Amino acid sequence: MNTADALLRLDSAKGDAKWSGTENVVSAAFVGAMLVVVLIGVLGAGALRRSEKSEKWVEHTYLVLRTIDEVKSGLFEAIADTGAFILTGIPDSLEQREKALSEVESRLQNSRELVADNPDQGRAIGELARLIDARVDLDRAAIVAAQTNGIGAAKDLMAAAGSEGDLTGRIRGQFETIRATELKLLDTRQRADQKPRRQVMWLAGTLFAAVVATVLIGLMKLRRELALRHDLANSLRANRGFLAIVLDNLPAMIFVKDVRTLRYLTVNLAAEAWLGLPREAIVGRTASEFMTAENAEFADRSDRETLAHSDALHIPQDQRIDRDGAVYTFATRKLLVRDAAGKPLYLVSISHDISERVAQESRIKILNHNLGRQQSELEAANRELESFSYSVSHDLRSPLRAVDGFSLMLLEDYGDKLEPEARRYLDTIRHASQRMSQLIDDLLAFSRLGRQSLAHALVDMEALATSAVQEALQGADSAQRQVTIDRLPAARGDPSLLAQVWSNLVSNAVKYTGKTNAPKIEIGARTEGNEISYYVRDNGAGFDMQYAHKLFGVFQRLHGQEEFSGTGVGLAIVHRVVTRHGGRVWAEGTPGRGATFHFALPTEAAA
Repeated sequence: MNTADALLRLDSAKGDAKWSGTENVVSAAFVGAMLVVVLIGVLGAGALRRSEKSEKWVEHTYLVLRTIDEVKSGLFEAIADTGAFILTGIPDSLEQREKALSEVESRLQNSRELVADNPDQGRAIGELARLIDARVDLDRAAIVAAQTNGIGAAKDLMAAAGSEGDLTGRIRGQFETIRATELKLLDTRQRADQKPRRQVMWLAGTLFAAVVATVLIGLMKLRRELALRHDLANSLRANRGFLAIVLDNLPAMIFVKDVRTLRYLTVNLAAEAWLGLPREAIVGRTASEFMTAENAEFADRSDRETLAHSDALHIPQDQRIDRDGAVYTFATRKLLVRDAAGKPLYLVSISHDISERVAQESRIKILNHNLGRQQSELEAANRELESFSYSVSHDLRSPLRAVDGFSLMLLEDYGDKLEPEARRYLDTIRHASQRMSQLIDDLLAFSRLGRQSLAHALVDMEALATSAVQEALQGADSAQRQVTIDRLPAARGDPSLLAQVWSNLVSNAVKYTGKTNAPKIEIGARTEGNEISYYVRDNGAGFDMQYAHKLFGVFQRLHGQEEFSGTGVGLAIVHRVVTRHGGRVWAEGTPGRGATFHFALPTEAAA
């Protein structure tokens, strides 16, 4: 027997139950038809009325029997689906169970209505309904226990609630009691129908043709029912083939053993491929007869543990070596398949190859270790940079101030005694020391941006831009400049840092339009998707786009100091502030025709 055969036993049982009911229906229809034909021919109109009444009671009895059989078939189908779910965990079993229980409830109600004229049968069906409810509640609790804590918990629940077999036996007994009562009624009603039958026997010859016709009709019905049974058998064979195909196409290795001998009953294609053996060389043998010693020892040990301690055994990782010496890692689950009485029949082993996942986890651990080491090195480098910044702040500023101060003292005290060239040298020294001091201040400001924590507030960007324009135009020839500020949407971020962005961009625009006739500066914004893009556009000196990648680097300048003053740190500060807010910066320009600097920030919803 293979795995598919084992799983299809339940379907076969369901089919047999359904066909027993179908054969009863065919027999009842045939006998009823015969009675109608004979009684119509013998007794005429009066006999016809008696025959119809008798036939109705017979049909009523058969209907009760068929309904009770359908309740029984549906109930045990639901019980089988419950066991299948607890065993395999397949969700479809729960759907089939609920469908079967719905049919049971409907047929049980029909049976109550059919025996409404028989109080004894009504009470018997009421007791049957109570027993069915008890079994349904017990199965439902077992399903919940299996889903939550596994098959063992479901078994414990069954044991704690009482003998499952006793409850099932009481249900079967109640079915048989109801059926026996109906059969007794059927026998009584059929005997009562014998008298009119004997009265019309003398008309048998006359009605031979009618009887033959009735027999032919019954045979046609039987033929149709046999054809349906043949179709059902074909369907069961197709299901068996389908299950075999499903098992063979599962990527996991599946082994099925006999629990008594631990010999293999069947394996799927994945197991054949890994072992490098055909199924015929595996079935009927034990693990030690074809596996390596290590693999066979592991299989036997885990099998014994499963049989001795539990219905299921989960092994998160087990390593096996194939015939070529390659090491594989598997996640294995072993479980016992039991019969209706709880006796173990098969031991099923399901193994998933997780070698690649384990290797990836190992690589991730190595990468995390390297990343931690690099982070430590980066933190050490940052501390060294902070130490350097401190040294620059405290050790370089004093000499620069001394150079500038003494140069000024020379000019003030001995300027009239110095040659013009000497005074020019001193002016150059002072200018250079002041510029170097400014470079140091800008560098320190730039480095502090990386350590400064960000505030997150809703910032009025229009107010910041207006303030930056007013500040940049102080001391400049503001009367000659045309500055326009469009509506600027608010953004979420650090107000002081975003104010620095506007200040740097606007002051750049003012500076680089200083040599332009009719200078213009335009400030605006637009919303695109999940970000707001702001811009500052001018018609000043502009720049060559081939050097645009240098604009936002520290100390990168596209214009000489003698042409436009500056340290080359302002746009680097803009870039750092915007990127820390999760945004981006870029620029467009043409030499002699102006430039446009953009920066985009996430919208409030995206932030």
